[in-house]
Amino acid sequence: VEVSPWEVFYHLGMLKDAEKQLLSSVRHNNNVESYLYLSRIYQKEDQVQRSIEILEEGLRVHPK
Repeated sequence: VEVSPWEVFYHLGMLKDAEKQLLSSVRHNNNVESYLYLSRIYQKEDQVQRSIEILEEGLRVHPK
């Protein structure tokens, strides 16, 4: 089973490192899952507005 670096960081609670990996994934791979996990990170960091913004961005990029 292959595990992405962001998944390791996320599960270890290293949210800033996970965020960096996910932002890179959004820029390079445009993976819909990256938007969801970025949103979760922002929620954990009490950045509710940023969480909403990243989900809205994900919906714009992946409307279906």
